[in-house]
Amino acid sequence: MRRFCKSCKEWREVDWKAPGTRSACPKCLNEPAMLRFAARQVVRRQRAAARRQERFEAISAWADALKHQRGCCSCPETDPSCLDWYRPDQAAKAKSIAQLIRELKPVEDLKKEALKCLVYCANCHLKSLREGGTAAPSHREPKPKGPLALLHLRERQRRAMIASLVSLDAEIAELHGALHQG
Repeated sequence: MRRFCKSCKEWREVDWKAPGTRSACPKCLNEPAMLRFAARQVVRRQRAAARRQERFEAISAWADALKHQRGCCSCPETDPSCLDWYRPDQAAKAKSIAQLIRELKPVEDLKKEALKCLVYCANCHLKSLREGGTAAPSHREPKPKGPLALLHLRERQRRAMIASLVSLDAEIAELHGALHQG
């Protein structure tokens, strides 16, 4: 049946339900709903982008505060814009801290990675590369600061205990060998 649509001002070949009760074709009736949906989608995307940006800034601020707190391992530099993260065992690294920040990973993941990393200013890092060919300067032990200092102290104590256990095992093996030979 052909009907006249008052919205688009055209005659349409459409099977309308309840003839005479509608003044617009189904296509014209659906357009406002589609426009409202599109407008809501734009607002949702803008809000999601704003939330992502806020999260990115919060995570970046946390990482900068940690870099400032730890400072360079070779010099007194503490400006976060001058400091870089360095992972001594590059082979075991899955993703860098910068990648974790860009991907908006949880702060717990960043903390785990930060514990494995050292902080160097770009200047000290380049000097060490030129001098020895290694990325980490070997002339100075990194100096942890703040709450991470306790973790580093415990790690050093754990390593010392393991080293002493290994040396004790070697002594026991020598004594054991001497008893069985004599």
